[in-house]
Amino acid sequence: MKKLLLAVNKDSVDDTKIFKDLAEYSHGMLRIDPENMRLHEFKIIAPPATGKKKKKR
Repeated sequence: MKKLLLAVNKDSVDDTKIFKDLAEYSHGMLRIDPENMRLHEFKIIAPPATGKKKKKR
């Protein structure tokens, strides 16, 4: 979920918001304390170059 939010929002994504959204989507069945759990930090990197060159005509 965090990775998907980073695709839309290039700035940082707050773990607390993700935990609140999970609780809302699960109708309160998933409740995670942000003080006890941290999510993995993702960095957006450029896609690798393919190394293919276009042919000149």
